[in-house]
Amino acid sequence: HVERVVRFVVSFVTHPVDESDAKLLEEQEQLVEALLSWLLTMTKASEKSVRYRSCQLIAGVLSHLPAHVSLPNNLIQELRAQVSCRLRDKVPQVRAQAARALARFQEGGDDGEFADDEITAAYQQLVAGDRNKEVRKVVLASLAVSTHTLKSIFMHTRDTCDSVRRTAYLVLASKVPMSALSIKQRNDALRRGLRDRMPSVKQAAQVMLKQWYKETQEQLNAASGERPTESETVLSVLDSLDVEAYETECELVVKELLDSNLVNAVSLVRELDASENHTLKRKTEDADGGECLSSACALM
Repeated sequence: HVERVVRFVVSFVTHPVDESDAKLLEEQEQLVEALLSWLLTMTKASEKSVRYRSCQLIAGVLSHLPAHVSLPNNLIQELRAQVSCRLRDKVPQVRAQAARALARFQEGGDDGEFADDEITAAYQQLVAGDRNKEVRKVVLASLAVSTHTLKSIFMHTRDTCDSVRRTAYLVLASKVPMSALSIKQRNDALRRGLRDRMPSVKQAAQVMLKQWYKETQEQLNAASGERPTESETVLSVLDSLDVEAYETECELVVKELLDSNLVNAVSLVRELDASENHTLKRKTEDADGGECLSSACALM
């Protein structure tokens, strides 16, 4: 029943209103501002359940805040300061809700790297040192992605807790393009994830691989103006993983793409045989004038 009340309050104060009604918009802003200001006083309560629920409500309101609602700068600064204190709360659930609440206040700076942002720095410290798995999961999901923060996300594909590893893979799938990772990082992530002993982690790694496949498909489409064939997409994915250096990982990828029915083995063979560059049926030429199959094509 308490969770229902929390959801009701969040839904009520953030419910979309008619943007042509200036009076209604103003009243909603005043309501949100008054509620957040009051909840901030509750984050200092001695009772842990009060601190927890107040941070939970703040997180819910901020994450569902309509675009037309603008908070005053003094309230934003107060939210950053007071809720940041709860990142050091002795109760893990409070720390987790505080992390959720602060997610939208991260500032990328001039270079967009979040290197100088205090909240991002606190997140990185928290995700690296907090013993509670739920806190690490929430921080991973809330952490802004950049070159500066990527290491903090990637390292948790090796977390001791399977649910944290799963979250790390889902973050990589939803927020991190394959091009942002080095070739070694790509292969390390695939090897760990697709071989993970826990089905939930393996499934998250499969989601990441499918996203990388779609990204590659879109890039080829943008470059040529035509939808690429399955074989062209798979070959491009393998090229981005460096088949010669990471043959085992690339073999895992091809097997996974086939097992998940993302690509069809019969279609791949037909497409390769129809290509002059990739068919195995082409005439053998002398050693000096002939061209070998690419490593990716030979593996496939």
